[in-house]
Amino acid sequence: MKGNIGIERFLKTLPSSETCLENLFEARGLGRSCSKCESEESYYLVKGRKCFQCKKCSNQVYPLKGTVMEDSKTDIRKWLIAIFLMTKSKNGYSAMRMSEDIEVTYKCAWRMCRLIRKAMSLDEIKDLDGIVEIDETYVGGKFHGFYSHSNKTAVLGICQRKGKIKTFAIKSASEKNVLPLILATVSPGALICTDEHSCYRNLKNHGYRHESIKHKDREWARNGITTNRIENCWSRFKNSIRGTYIRIRKSQNEEEPTLEYYLAEYDFRHNHRKETNVAKFLKLTGLIGFNLSDHFIPDTSRR
Repeated sequence: MKGNIGIERFLKTLPSSETCLENLFEARGLGRSCSKCESEESYYLVKGRKCFQCKKCSNQVYPLKGTVMEDSKTDIRKWLIAIFLMTKSKNGYSAMRMSEDIEVTYKCAWRMCRLIRKAMSLDEIKDLDGIVEIDETYVGGKFHGFYSHSNKTAVLGICQRKGKIKTFAIKSASEKNVLPLILATVSPGALICTDEHSCYRNLKNHGYRHESIKHKDREWARNGITTNRIENCWSRFKNSIRGTYIRIRKSQNEEEPTLEYYLAEYDFRHNHRKETNVAKFLKLTGLIGFNLSDHFIPDTSRR
């Protein structure tokens, strides 16, 4: 598949909710044989429900089971449009705008966006190598005095040059919080570029090459050693908050995080920035549990 497609062409691939369910059912391979009677007779879509029923034994199969859409009463067609809009966006997609575009309530749109971001967090990033820039920043709240971060959330960013990024919300920028994340994300032997923060002081003891830039001495680059790329990522992330979301509330509990999902959305957009919106849509639906390559998107190459 080549090129991008617009929303109008995308909508033509989704003529009805029934078509969406049939394609999802086929994509998961649920209709090959009945799991109960092992009959190979075809299933049919139950009218008014999101399930298929075996013609022989009446066994019912739900293609949305185990996905973020399982307990939702929202039209499956609107779900897929929402996924496409979020992958197509370059600066994030707010719940308020989503509610207007797919014509659902704000509460419904907020939940849909949250679950889509949760699926984005499943995009595994590890084994970053080569030259890796690492930096910490603080998100949310306002400063109370110089270098006061008491009402902000610390965030760690690990960025491979000309590669991918992985961000983490952490309790504090201390070595005990930062080092395990670096060990799990960066391959041994990589050259790590950081600032002079003390949490990075023992990286060489763990098999990394480590160089630091002394920002306090107004040093920003030295022989290719710099953290400008990860700091540029922070700038884009915070601009998307100010321009799209206005503000992000603090996570209420670890099981249902808030900031982490917004970070996952930014990571997903950055890591797949060179791909078409079609490829990003297919990647995200794959994370949710569907392989829609042969069902939803037609060949977009120029004829």
